[in-house]
Amino acid sequence: MKKGYLILFGIIFFSACEKQQQVQPVSDEDFRKLYIDAALIYAQTDSVHRREKIDSLLKERQISMDDLQKMVTHYNKDTEAWVDFFNAVTQELRTASNKEANNDKKISEKNDDE
Repeated sequence: MKKGYLILFGIIFFSACEKQQQVQPVSDEDFRKLYIDAALIYAQTDSVHRREKIDSLLKERQISMDDLQKMVTHYNKDTEAWVDFFNAVTQELRTASNKEANNDKKISEKNDDE
């Protein structure tokens, strides 16, 4: 009987440890926003200052490189999660691009009226 309780306790303990390891250090939304901002920094910044700006972004958001690695590991376990992630990133970038295009159009129309 004691062996049965010991085995049950062991299963519960290891199950809890496994679940605890699966906790994401960064929310999906924050990871997505960080990815977008980092991609923009990469595209808009020369290689000399790129790392400095990325480090500043991580510090501002209180996210460590270890947290990022855990998120990548989390997504690597589920390829469908990566697909969903990149679809969401693409959609957010399209929305931002459309907003910017509309703002540029409004400014252009305003300048034409003057």
